Amino acid sequence: MTRSDGLTFRQLMALTFVCLLSPAIRLLPRAAAGSVGAGAWLAPLIAAVPAAGLTALLRALMKNRREGESLARILLRALGRGPGKAVCLLLGLWLVFYTGIILRTGAERLLSTVYVGGSPGFFMAVTALAALAVSFGRVRSLGRMGEVSALALGIVLALVLALSAPDIRPENLLPAPGPASGFLAAALPVLSVTAKGFLFPLLPGGVMRERRELAVSLRWTGLLLLVMLGITAATVGALSADVAAGLQHPFFIMIRNISVFGVIERIEAVVITLWVVTDFLFVAVLLRIFDELFAAVAERESPWPLHPILAGCSVACGLLAARDAFTLERLSQAVVPAVNLLLALILSTVALIVGKLRRTV
Repeated sequence: MTRSDGLTFRQLMALTFVCLLSPAIRLLPRAAAGSVGAGAWLAPLIAAVPAAGLTALLRALMKNRREGESLARILLRALGRGPGKAVCLLLGLWLVFYTGIILRTGAERLLSTVYVGGSPGFFMAVTALAALAVSFGRVRSLGRMGEVSALALGIVLALVLALSAPDIRPENLLPAPGPASGFLAAALPVLSVTAKGFLFPLLPGGVMRERRELAVSLRWTGLLLLVMLGITAATVGALSADVAAGLQHPFFIMIRNISVFGVIERIEAVVITLWVVTDFLFVAVLLRIFDELFAAVAERESPWPLHPILAGCSVACGLLAARDAFTLERLSQAVVPAVNLLLALILSTVALIVGKLRRTV
C-alpha cells in the first residue's frame, strides 16, 4: 500500500460519523425508551464517559502505528502471528455475517415504511451491488465521500430536529423515578453504536498521523452522542416513551408528523435518504475491510479483491439469518449490538495489554 491509498485522520472520523448514523437511528430511541421510559433521551449523556473510554482505548492501541499500517496489521503485531491471524479470521467471518444483517435490516425498513410489497432479497442485492461498485475504488475515495456526506447529513439532521422542536411536549421528557439499572440498560445501545468505531481503522492503507488525535476523536464522539440525544429527545418528546417503545421505526413516524405553521410537511424522503446513504456507505466500507482482514490472515501486503464473493455471502447470511422481520428485529436489536460492543472492548483491551507486554505496540 502506498501512502495515498490510506485515509487522513479527518476522513476517518467523518466516515465513521456518517456510517454510524445508520445504527444510531435504527437502535435509538426505541431501545432506550423501552428500557427507561421518558428518561430515554438521557442515555447518550450516561454513555458519554464509557464512550470516551472506548475512544481513548482505540487511540492508545493505534498511537504507535506505522505508515500505511491498518488496525488489522496492528492486531497481528500486538498479539503475535498465530493469535493475530486467528483473531483477524474470526473478525472477518463475523463482519461478513454483520454486513448481511445491515443489508437485511435496511431492506426490511424500506419494506415496512415505504414499499407495500416486495422482496427483501431485491433491495439487499441492489444495495450490495451499489456498494460493491464503489468499493472497487481507492480507500481515499471512500474518505472523501465520508467528508462530503458528513456535512450534508449534518445539515439535514439539524434541519429535521429543528422542525420537530415545536411538536415536543416537555412532560414527555420528564424521567420518572426508577432504578438506575434502567438507565444503564438504556445506555448500552448507545455504547454499541460508538463501539463500532473500532471497525473503520481496519480499512487497508492505514490512517495518516495527526496531532492531538485523541482530542479530535473525542470531539467526533461527542458530536455523534449529541445527534443521538437529539434524535431520542425529539422522538420521545413528540410521541411519548410508551408510543416510541411500541413502534418499529419511531423516528420515521415522528418525522412523518412534522408540521410547520400548522401544515403537515411530508419529508419522509429526507429520512429515507439518510438510511440509504449511510447503509450504502457502511456496506462499502465493510467490503473493503473484508479484503484487509483476510489479507492479514494470508500475510499479504496487498489484499486480494475477495469482496465481490464475500458480498454475495453477506446477502446469503442476511436472508438466512431470520425467517421474518420480527425474528430479525430481535437479532439486530439485542444480539448483534452486544457482540459488536464486546468485540470492540475485548479486542482493544487485550491487544493493547498484550502488545505493551510484548513491546510491539
